[in-house]
Amino acid sequence: MNSIERMAATAAGEKTDRVPFVPTIYEHAAYLIGKVPSDISVDLDLLVQAQLKAYEIYGHDLVVVGADIYNVEAEALGCRVKYYHDSDAIPGVESHILQERHISELQKPSPWKDGRMPMMLEAVSRVKKEIGDLVPVNGTVVGPYTLATILAGYEDFVMKMLGDAEEAEKILSFTTAVCCDFAAAFIKLGAGVSINESWIAQPVLSPALYRKFVYKYHQKLIRQLKEAGASSVGIISGGDTTAICDDLISMGSSILMADYCCDQKLYKQKAQAAGIVLRGSIDSKLVRSGPQEKIAAETLKLLQECASGGRFLLGCGVVPYDTPSEHLFAMKEVVESFELR
Repeated sequence: MNSIERMAATAAGEKTDRVPFVPTIYEHAAYLIGKVPSDISVDLDLLVQAQLKAYEIYGHDLVVVGADIYNVEAEALGCRVKYYHDSDAIPGVESHILQERHISELQKPSPWKDGRMPMMLEAVSRVKKEIGDLVPVNGTVVGPYTLATILAGYEDFVMKMLGDAEEAEKILSFTTAVCCDFAAAFIKLGAGVSINESWIAQPVLSPALYRKFVYKYHQKLIRQLKEAGASSVGIISGGDTTAICDDLISMGSSILMADYCCDQKLYKQKAQAAGIVLRGSIDSKLVRSGPQEKIAAETLKLLQECASGGRFLLGCGVVPYDTPSEHLFAMKEVVESFELR
């Protein structure tokens, strides 16, 4: 099987030759070509070169093209982003546009014209042209809640949810539309899309506030993207999502994420009952620090707990910038030698 066949069979619950290996490689791709994250975040050619180099080295089963993944839409909407070309720091937002302007003053950015959004679309298109016959290629967008907190500032947006529900709803409705437009653009290119929404996990967001404010927008987003032609849509959140695990399934997601800090066996049971794919991760901090023997042991443990019955992907969250390649090879070796039953 090649990666396209392997991922399709996994999604359908069919027998595969092995579990798909899906580390998430963003800033680490810059490291592989001797650049820093800010370099590939603003340079189309470097971003494409970095992602193709990562695939050449690791041969992973899903290539998600991205860098500085949480700030692209925010920058297109007016937030100032600071870049660090002399260090390996990840770019960061310096200003929150909703602390300067009202939500009614913002206009949805065009994915094809505004900020770095067109660059990301072109990068996906180029990568897909090079390797898209071998491996699925995804673009990446930021989820509605995470984008809302970036536009308003985390504390300010939490206070809006607690004290001005109407305003919070307006912001979330707007950010959902932004997310949908950007994701639909990737789908139009024939690519998949990963929706990054890690700010919904506890303790950043309480389950009560998630259910009151965010859940319905996730439902809407998933429905609209499936209508736009997406074969698989998932809300990707690291961290401890145990308290909202059932919500992440019932919203219509095709994939459930189980980070290393969750009860991954429980998540497997829930995903299997729902007939959706489970994406399990070992700790990305361990993948960076090693040793390789511990990485291999944790990879094997996760496979033993969750691979049975199919519909399982194995990853490690976002690979840290300067992770030694040997550490990812240690993971992949275990995955490739693990016998599926």
